[in-house]
This record gives sequence, C-alpha cells and structure tokens, in this order.
Amino acid sequence: MLGLVAPTSGTATIGGRRYVELTHPTDQVGAVLEAASFHPARSGRDHLAVYSTVNGYADRRAEVLLEMVGLTDVADRPVGGYSQGMRQRLALANALLGDPQVLVLDEPGNGLDPEGIAWLRHLLRSLADDGRTVLVSSHLLSEVEQVADRVVIINHGRLVREGTIAELSAGVEPRVLVRSPEAEKLAAALAARGARVQRSGPDELTVSGLDAAGVGHVAFTEDLELHGLAAEASDLERVFFALTSGDRA
Repeated sequence: MLGLVAPTSGTATIGGRRYVELTHPTDQVGAVLEAASFHPARSGRDHLAVYSTVNGYADRRAEVLLEMVGLTDVADRPVGGYSQGMRQRLALANALLGDPQVLVLDEPGNGLDPEGIAWLRHLLRSLADDGRTVLVSSHLLSEVEQVADRVVIINHGRLVREGTIAELSAGVEPRVLVRSPEAEKLAAALAARGARVQRSGPDELTVSGLDAAGVGHVAFTEDLELHGLAAEASDLERVFFALTSGDRA
C-alpha cells in the first residue's frame, strides 16, 4: 500500500491514487510499521520536532500529540531509554502529525501493557468514529474483535473472507457450554440425539449440533440437573481457523 514492496500484480490505492502519487502523503496517510526507527540519543519531543519541520507542521502539533499518546512526562528523555510500549506510542504520535484521514498500522499493540492496550483500543475507536479510515494488521484477534467494524482475513497471501464480525461468524457452527453434576449422563444423552460433545471441564461440556434450547430440552426430558447453560459466542479466532483450515481453505 505504501510502495515499500512492489506487487507482482494489482494496484493499491488510497482515495483513488497510489501512495507514490500523493502530493503530500503525510497529510493524507499516517503509518506505523515498526517502533524502532528512532535516533536513540534524540528525545521524543525532538523526534517529533524534526518531522514537523520537514513536513511544515507547527511545533504546537507535536505537543498536542505527546499529550494524546501519554508521553508528555517523558518527552525530554532520550528515546534510547524508552520501553517498547513508549516507542510504540511515539510512533503513533509521529503517524498523526499531519492529521491524516487514513492510518495504516501494523501490530500497533506490540509492547503495550494491559493499560496501554485499553488506551490504544479507545484511541483507534475514537479516530474511526471521527470519520477516519484505520487499517490495523494484527495477529491479536481478540483485540481486533473488540474494536474493528470490518475484518479482512488473509491466508497464504490470498483474501479468504471480508465482512463484519457478525457476517463472518454466520458461517461458523455455534457451540453451547453446559455445566451439570451429571455431565457423563448428559453427554451420553446428547450424543444419542446426534450432538457432538466434548468434555471441557470436570462438570462442563461443549456441545455442537444443538442450540442452547435443544440442550436444555434434552436435560429436561432426561431429568438431569443443570448448573449452567449458555451459547458460546463465535469469536474471531474460531472464525479464522474455520475459514483457513481444512476443506474451507
């Protein structure tokens, strides 16, 4: 997308134009590909000041972004002493200098602690809600699931599926989690009705092939006690493996 690797075929465009054709790309596209491209002796504030000068942005913009990414208190420290998470925050600030409408982020959560992950989730959601396009490439599927409007699944370099979480989950068989002190008997009764049953705990079963109402009905007719019954959400990890393995792939 950014022209750093030449495609064997096809074209990637941003607003209908290739990245190399944009007259002032940092005004239109912000990118974070890694958090290592910093001079270790330069402070975070100086790093942003250099990029602001090169691209013609006001110094005040750097101060606003340092505050936005939570680096104001360490802005005058050399970047060489920053943690990986702090470098990731500085890289995000750098990408936002031109106030671009498109962000391209590769694994932006790398190195962030749990508090930082929550902060990043809120930041990306607010940027998207502000009308920007935020493209995030990530292997942290649980995080993608919490923030993304649409998901693109790629397997061996090819597009497998694209859509909302709900659209992607529609093709994955639902599962039911059920707890019972009579799990062994319940498992046998469910299997006799064609359900596929896995033991997932001492008194817990994971059931495929029947919905929650069906599992509850079997327990009722067999006079078996239940302590828990819930349909399992079809999370993005399950969707990913269902779409990229076996016959589907």
